[in-house]
Amino acid sequence: MMAWHRLHWCFRMLGSKSGRMVIMLILTVGIAIAEIVYGIRARSQLLIADGLFSFAEGIALVGSLVALRYAKAERLHSKNTFGYIIILLILIFI
Repeated sequence: MMAWHRLHWCFRMLGSKSGRMVIMLILTVGIAIAEIVYGIRARSQLLIADGLFSFAEGIALVGSLVALRYAKAERLHSKNTFGYIIILLILIFI
């Protein structure tokens, strides 16, 4: 019974944008750690550099998750669209 709940949780995670991005973040950081560890063991500068680049991709994914969080947040002026605000600013500064 417990496995069914975990499977259902995985399908819910795959159904949302933020869930897919969290999965991508976990995989990216895991690959980065593996590349750095094996790069150090094999004394390969290429693997170490690629692992550090993967960490940079992970940082970008964290930034994307923050942006998704703010995109879902309630707006102060939810009735006013972006175009309405732009037209209002144009009329003020003309």
